[in-house]
Amino acid sequence: MKARTTTTAALTALILAACGGGSDTPGLGARLLGGAVLGATVAGNGVSTVTFSGNASRYTIAASGAGYTVTDTEGGEGVVGVTRTQRLQFADTNVTLDVDGIPGKAYRLYQAAFNRVPDAAGLGYWISVMDDGASMSSVAASFIASAEFKSLYGANPGNGALVTAFYTNVLHRAPEQAGYLYWLDVLDRKLSPVEDVLANFSAGKENYDAVLPSIQGGIGYTPLSRVAADSVPGAPVIGAATAGNGSATVAFTAPASNGGKAITAYTATCAGGGASKSATGAGSPLTVTGLANGVAHACTVKAANALGSGAASASVGVTPAGPAVTVPGAPAIGAATAGNGSASIAFTAPASTGGAAISGYTASCVGGGATRTGAGTASPVAVTGLVNGTAYSCSVTAANSAGSGAASGTVGVTPVATTTSSSITGHLFCPHSASVLNTTVNLTSTVAMSCTTSQRTITGNGVPDHVIGAFPNSGNPNTVKAITVKFSNTLNPAVASATGTAVAHILGFANNSVKFDPSTAESYQNAGVWKIEALNQTYFPFGVDSSNAHVQPDGAYHYHGMPEGYITKLNKGTAMTLVGFAVDGFPIYARYGHSTATDAASAVKVMTASYRMKTSPSSGRPSTGIAPMGTFTQDYEYVAGLGDLDECNGRTGVTPEFPNGIYHYYITDGYPYIQRCVKGTAASTTGP
Repeated sequence: MKARTTTTAALTALILAACGGGSDTPGLGARLLGGAVLGATVAGNGVSTVTFSGNASRYTIAASGAGYTVTDTEGGEGVVGVTRTQRLQFADTNVTLDVDGIPGKAYRLYQAAFNRVPDAAGLGYWISVMDDGASMSSVAASFIASAEFKSLYGANPGNGALVTAFYTNVLHRAPEQAGYLYWLDVLDRKLSPVEDVLANFSAGKENYDAVLPSIQGGIGYTPLSRVAADSVPGAPVIGAATAGNGSATVAFTAPASNGGKAITAYTATCAGGGASKSATGAGSPLTVTGLANGVAHACTVKAANALGSGAASASVGVTPAGPAVTVPGAPAIGAATAGNGSASIAFTAPASTGGAAISGYTASCVGGGATRTGAGTASPVAVTGLVNGTAYSCSVTAANSAGSGAASGTVGVTPVATTTSSSITGHLFCPHSASVLNTTVNLTSTVAMSCTTSQRTITGNGVPDHVIGAFPNSGNPNTVKAITVKFSNTLNPAVASATGTAVAHILGFANNSVKFDPSTAESYQNAGVWKIEALNQTYFPFGVDSSNAHVQPDGAYHYHGMPEGYITKLNKGTAMTLVGFAVDGFPIYARYGHSTATDAASAVKVMTASYRMKTSPSSGRPSTGIAPMGTFTQDYEYVAGLGDLDECNGRTGVTPEFPNGIYHYYITDGYPYIQRCVKGTAASTTGP
């Protein structure tokens, strides 16, 4: 029986403590409901409450299996079994054992916000509010708006002072630097509102463990059902609901009765399509967001005071709608590649989609008094049925759900009969071999290429044929060695994907058998999520040399960016320079291309990628105070039309080796340096 006596003392002490803290309900004790009957249940927001006739000090509570037993130590009520989620109503107070459910969450949040034991009436009110569906975030917001919170934290504290105060008042310790910087970054960049940060501190394991000893024997509170003088507000009078893009603005007027207490908030709820969304505010109108466009919703409003939420208003109907869809803009015309009775028309997507996804493209070629068309979902689009030797003028239109947009500019093409060549790229390096002593590593660079009617095979030892940096070095402990390179790809590459297919590592090989491998194996804290870039970042040293290359543990020298040493050896100056072939067979050029993709007579310029560093870090990213922007692959984003190239750092156009035009890739000075995807079909074997 000693354990029961201890439990009773702990329960009594807890109830007395919970009565402190300045209740906002004067004379509450004089208005408590009496006459509780053993075993009777009281419905309260769907929660079961078990009532007992005596004061709480008369009973002991002990764990029993998955639940508890309540024993009357003085009267004849005996032993009653209860579950953890059932609430207990005694003659003088109420107790809940649900430390993980709403009562425990409300207690921890209350204590976290005000750094004190909750008063019984106040805790009872917020348990009722959360029973009624209020979120931890909305309750935290109400706490933050209170005079008591402002007196504890200041009327308008800075983010740094607020984070420090949360550590002091909630966790009762000074912040560690990493945690302080993390939460400061969250608030500075508005990744989460202050109320969500407070709720996170409250719900964290450290605060949970600290509070648990105070409440595991039971939480005392005064429920709203025991306050008889006042009541919840009446129902507001619904007004009009105005549809928005994924939203509805709901107007209303205050209820005829506020229940004897000031109305503290209104909540508008819109339900439709099997889902509902709510918004809370101090008055009319309220805007509910996150609604599905084109779906009819019924919206109601409730008013709340210190005792809880009242009845809902009548409903008003509204159907949110997005902006009107228009036809797409005109695509930007690219090169036209002649075929046998056909033409392949390249283009880039229009700047405007008209507010809806582009469903397809149509290429039209006019010549010889006839028009032929071809359709596709991406560039390029093939037009067949053309007459060889006839000059055609070709353009492209885009279509969406609203119809077809304006035509692009035109590009000329003259189809020709099939030439004697049986492949697209087979006229280059078929065959080819080289053996060059690299005096910087005292190794001989070897490479050989051979071709069948459809396939190119490159073999070599991966040793570069140009001056390289010192390896090992402080950022790279590996030594350059000869390795075995054997790589094959098609001589007839074709665009197979409009947006490209991602390739994890090896994107192709230079014509000296050194591989293009722009990604790294390193990630933040080796978790495999935030991928670290090899170039232009200071977080992790990779020891790359002036050719933006370094060495893997097996001795493989490989390029992460512009192969400056190889370009210098080729000695093309500012001319377009073919440096290798990608895994899908398309050629790779370095830095320079024609200012007009389809005009070999146009000036040569430095090609720019269409990627940029994001203006703000991605959600969940490690702090920029630890890893500056540009450290991770995820710090960059593709913006169509920002530069000269597409998402795979390529384009269709003329080159010295392909005067009729071909899709080809570029190595650029800015991210992604070497492309991270291919537009064709990657070879199944990409070498070592």
